[in-house]
Amino acid sequence: MSLRKWLSFKDKENWFEYQKIDDIDTLLKFIVETRQPMFYRGLCDASYKQYNSIQRYCDEKGYKGSFHEYEQRLIEVAEPIFINHTSSGSYNELSVLSFLQHYGCWTPILDFSTDLSTALFFALDGVAAYKEKNDLSDYVSIYAVTQKQQQDLSNMQDIINHCQAPIDKRSLATYKMAVGWNTPVELCDQFVCNSYNYLKLANKNILAQKGLFILNPSNNKTLEEWFDGRTFEKCDYNTDRLFYGKMFCWDINKKFIRLLKIYLVLKRKTQKTIYPDKERNAIQKELRDLAEKITF
Repeated sequence: MSLRKWLSFKDKENWFEYQKIDDIDTLLKFIVETRQPMFYRGLCDASYKQYNSIQRYCDEKGYKGSFHEYEQRLIEVAEPIFINHTSSGSYNELSVLSFLQHYGCWTPILDFSTDLSTALFFALDGVAAYKEKNDLSDYVSIYAVTQKQQQDLSNMQDIINHCQAPIDKRSLATYKMAVGWNTPVELCDQFVCNSYNYLKLANKNILAQKGLFILNPSNNKTLEEWFDGRTFEKCDYNTDRLFYGKMFCWDINKKFIRLLKIYLVLKRKTQKTIYPDKERNAIQKELRDLAEKITF
């Protein structure tokens, strides 16, 4: 698989509920206006599509097959490290996936936040300088899905309601919440914390980032490709395609980088507040050393 990019503003305009932000009034309105509740995600280059880290890792290694067996093996080898660094004996495979994501390992999940300023922080983290080229590389992107789409993204609520409590670590395999690898799954903490806060246990940054995850189980589909604009009202019902409507996208001109960074400082969005876990680098190295020994 070769990672694809967005080629033009027009392509994005046709795919998303889209807005291009080039003036200060539009930017300020975007920041302060009240929208319906959303889950946000920031990317530092508007040409980038939303690949998860395991898709990027497979591309780097030239691997063209399914990553699912690799990911299952990674969960297994990470489990002892997870147990060593968490205080509770109650967890499931979602917890281990969250742990791997938090410590920079290759997973099929992507970070979202209920907080727009957190998404802006990630959009500006590592951003390249503004070059006045007026192409996609001179913009950062904020993507979003409405929170009302959460039931479309997952049947996890029904799964949780009907399974035995507390959920044990085998629940993913039993209830096919993630290892079924069929459709995107929203890994929102409110869905998996009936008895224990599984994701908060596994991911020490999740509170600071007001975070949640969306799992993309596809080998080659980007997350936005699931959101192809089709809805139940516009389908013929003779298809196995999903009906998620469209994602939202705002492309923000990089000439506002300095202004946005000042805004984020005022909102107390810094490396220290976004990443409060002081063990991160050491645990990341331990996990990555194991992950790199697993063969596809």
